[in-house]
Amino acid sequence: MAKQDLGPKEASLFRQIIKLYEIKQYKKSLKNADQILKKYPEHGETLAMKGLILTLLNKKSEGYEHAHRGLRNNLTSHICWHVFGLLHRLDKNYNEAIKCYLNALKYDKENLQILRDLALLQTHKRLFIQLVNTRNILLQLNPKQRQNWTAYALANYLNGDILASEKVLTIYENISGNNLRNYENSETILYKCTIIMELGNYIEALNYINSVECQVIDKMSIMEIKAKCFLKLQKKEAIAEYIKLLDRNSENCEYYMDLAKAKGLKNKNEVIDTNGLKQMYIDLEKRYPGSYVAKRLLLDFLSGDEFKIAINKYLKRLFKKGTPSTFISIKCLYSDKEKKDIIQNSVEQYLDNLYLKKDILCGVENETKNNDPTLLLWILYFLAQHYDYLRETEKALMYINRAIEHTPTLVELYLTKARIYKHSGNTQLAMFFLNNARKLDLQDRYINTKCAKYMLRNDCNEEALNILSLFTKINIIDGPIDDLVDMQCIWFILEDGQSFLRQKKYNIALKRFETIRKIFNIWSEDQFDFHSYSLRKGTIRTYINCLKWEDNLFSHPFYLKAAQLAIKIYVLLYDYPNLKNDLNYIDSIAFDNKETLKQMENIQFQNNNLNKKYKENEKLNFDDDPNGNKLIQTENPLQDALRFLSPLQSLVLDNIQIYILGFEIYFRQKNYSQALKCILNAQKLDLYHPELHLQIIYFKKNFKNILESQDVEEITQKKNEIFSTDITEYDLNEEFYKYTKNFSAYHVLSYIKSLVLINELSHLEKAIVQLLSFDNIVVFREAFDIVTEDRLKSLFKKLILAKFPLATGFD
Repeated sequence: MAKQDLGPKEASLFRQIIKLYEIKQYKKSLKNADQILKKYPEHGETLAMKGLILTLLNKKSEGYEHAHRGLRNNLTSHICWHVFGLLHRLDKNYNEAIKCYLNALKYDKENLQILRDLALLQTHKRLFIQLVNTRNILLQLNPKQRQNWTAYALANYLNGDILASEKVLTIYENISGNNLRNYENSETILYKCTIIMELGNYIEALNYINSVECQVIDKMSIMEIKAKCFLKLQKKEAIAEYIKLLDRNSENCEYYMDLAKAKGLKNKNEVIDTNGLKQMYIDLEKRYPGSYVAKRLLLDFLSGDEFKIAINKYLKRLFKKGTPSTFISIKCLYSDKEKKDIIQNSVEQYLDNLYLKKDILCGVENETKNNDPTLLLWILYFLAQHYDYLRETEKALMYINRAIEHTPTLVELYLTKARIYKHSGNTQLAMFFLNNARKLDLQDRYINTKCAKYMLRNDCNEEALNILSLFTKINIIDGPIDDLVDMQCIWFILEDGQSFLRQKKYNIALKRFETIRKIFNIWSEDQFDFHSYSLRKGTIRTYINCLKWEDNLFSHPFYLKAAQLAIKIYVLLYDYPNLKNDLNYIDSIAFDNKETLKQMENIQFQNNNLNKKYKENEKLNFDDDPNGNKLIQTENPLQDALRFLSPLQSLVLDNIQIYILGFEIYFRQKNYSQALKCILNAQKLDLYHPELHLQIIYFKKNFKNILESQDVEEITQKKNEIFSTDITEYDLNEEFYKYTKNFSAYHVLSYIKSLVLINELSHLEKAIVQLLSFDNIVVFREAFDIVTEDRLKSLFKKLILAKFPLATGFD
């Protein structure tokens, strides 16, 4: 339909619609739109704007209907296409939004707002080639605005053309002559400097930063840049620069490491001159007598009597100050048996001397009398942690009990006692003592959350939730869990899901893992706001770091674990479809939605805004499936599992878990070629990974039943000898065990699972004995559940209890 021209009055009203929309006065804007449509009912641009406003007023279907009508009535209007793009953007349908913006630009090529919106979406979707072109157009249209120059330089950088990025910033500096000392200018200078350094032009970077140093506000960054440049150029000036940095912050470990490199004592992580390093740290300890890092790093390079003198001085100082983290700071030294023995003998000698009322603080600054009660306390506390680390549970408990008798009100002591019981395999007693610690300070969020975690690992979900409810909002419709989800408390959601999975309450477990997936998607979407904010505020370096973090967001351990367990449940639902219909597996712990709605009616809203919304019957967001009952009724579990896997596949594929998870799905989809590629790619990362070995055995065992596929046959014959018919699953498993039996408990567990899979149970006993050579109570529990023969189960239990006499859960 041809474009309709509005009368002067209506044209003025339309301009007001735009202004009111921009200041979020949606209802007033809607009234103006209705006024225009009374006279021009088919005016496309007004219909489109009305559709956008209705959508923002939570009338989505009606809004889309108006936007469609508007676009049909005026296909050549950039406003209609722009509005339609905005609607797609609101729905996070970014690819369609980009198409709409490009159509809008066909009819208004120089519209700055559309170009800016397009650039934001291209950045969000990482379409950097197109982004360079869009930013270039914006720069040509408005070259006087600094933000456009910075954005164009950034677009080139993101596209991998670092040299072009540096040239753009240089051109702007030359034509603007801007030498203001403000934050935006300062950040742009530092950004340009990092670009020059990435190009490897360290001399140029030094010359540049020296010429503009007076304009930079962040002096610490200048010092770090100079130090890095001198270090890369292998100049002696680097030593002086790192000394300056240490003078400002003597607790930064990286400065010490880089100083060692500057002095030629280290090359990356390789030590070149141990004696030189030792002397360097001795000198630095004298230069920075108050620095813990200088004193601690020195201990790595000392041995014998020198180490004994230094560790005594170090420990006495921390004991005197009552530092709870003393043991944590030195436990990595325990990899050296000689150092471990020196530490143990020294601290036990302190204890003996204290009981004999001898002086142990000789040589410590501001010496304190030995009858200071806290000195004995922290020594006992240290020894308890020491013996717990060595898994000498009896001694650890003896020392921690003495410490508790000495000071029964110190929370850290009960926390350590709980940790000792956890390491001994008795998670129930660990939970009990941690709960006692919690009661000493009910307002301590850390100790309460720690106790909740221990409760979840004992499958006490309700008790854990009650504890965390101390720190959530009251009168929440769906209870504390709803507020914890709103606060994105991922550690709790993950632990809660794992607990329900152990209890075989798959619906609730799946709901928790799905919640984690949604939270990570929210974090991924949240970056959108920063695409414009960072350019406006000039925080370019931080913005680049943010983009890099977002690119690897789904590699976070929490997401990986949630994806792994969710896929495990979906695979179970595929293998055993009856699980979703068995009431034993669907046990609700939260209110049914109808009950929730009834409770909502009784809640007195004290917040005026919420009360107003409630009275107007506006829709509130309710979860119609709080227990995952609908989620578990999926008709296509493998397709749902791919929703968790897909974000991982977009990462740099250097995590073996991505391929292991992929195999589980593709094999069941009968996509054998893709499943086999997962195995082969995983082998490139870790040939002897325990989970991978089990999948290889599973694949080989079922290979005969797989319909012949030319792709699979070609790969197995040409690229991997393990699928040769000359090698049986048994031979493959025995070879794996022979090579990896001393690697870890997980490798032996993989061998045990494979024995069960191929029904070679005669070798289980030797595997159990080998498994007990490790100290992994978690693996013991998993292996114990696998063994079914009574004699072996009894033997296994006897061996476990001999190693962990306090352990529970082996009935």
